[in-house]
Amino acid sequence: MSDGRRFSGDLLVGADGANSRVRQAAGLAMKQRDYEQQCLVATVEIAGGCQDMTWQAFTPTGPEAFLPLPDINGRSYGSIVWYNHPEKVRELLALSEEDFIEALVTTFPAELPDVIQLHERGAFPIARRHVTEYFRQGVVLAGDAAHTINPLAGQGVNLGLQDAAWLIEILVDALRAGENPRSTEVLARYEQARRSDNALMMNTMDAFYHTFSNQSKPLQLLRNLGLTLAGKLSPAINQVMKYAMGLSGKQPRLATGKKR
Repeated sequence: MSDGRRFSGDLLVGADGANSRVRQAAGLAMKQRDYEQQCLVATVEIAGGCQDMTWQAFTPTGPEAFLPLPDINGRSYGSIVWYNHPEKVRELLALSEEDFIEALVTTFPAELPDVIQLHERGAFPIARRHVTEYFRQGVVLAGDAAHTINPLAGQGVNLGLQDAAWLIEILVDALRAGENPRSTEVLARYEQARRSDNALMMNTMDAFYHTFSNQSKPLQLLRNLGLTLAGKLSPAINQVMKYAMGLSGKQPRLATGKKR
């Protein structure tokens, strides 16, 4: 540490985000593919409260969303999420507060609460990343340190929680069995439990990204018909929701509330 203290342990869990220093120090390689989008996020103050409203639309340039935030001292706030091409995002970041709010008003639907003040804004590139190995002896990765996903459906946090639940279960079981939690045999069970599920969700989000960003008229028609049909099939919707929340298929005990 900066004050000279040192810490040691049997296993280091790298859960320190997409730019993981643990991953870099351990020499764990990562494959990356950039999307042709960036995500702009802004915190705004709104009039009249959030009205329990969350809104999202998919456009050819990427999703646009309004997400309510908690009131603070009687004032109401919301988060704007705005995907677009990198050059457009740079233009939006360069606008004055007044011009930025005007751009919001002309782009987002009139049914949303009125924006009265811009507080913060920033942007980040969108990329798909997945490590070639989840572990080395004594080091294991979880969450964004191991994988990043297109955030258009907000699934990154769910994958990270599933990583944590599986890792805890596998390490606890290993300790109870008298195994060394830092061993490659134990850590390989964690990677086996998570790699395929993480890759499946990444590929699913890639499919959404390419479907909604493609402006082919036949594909748009097919997409709209498919969404209309899906909206009328409640069992299918429920199954998709369970999958997105990690509540279908094989699950760790922490996800089901079971104790051993």
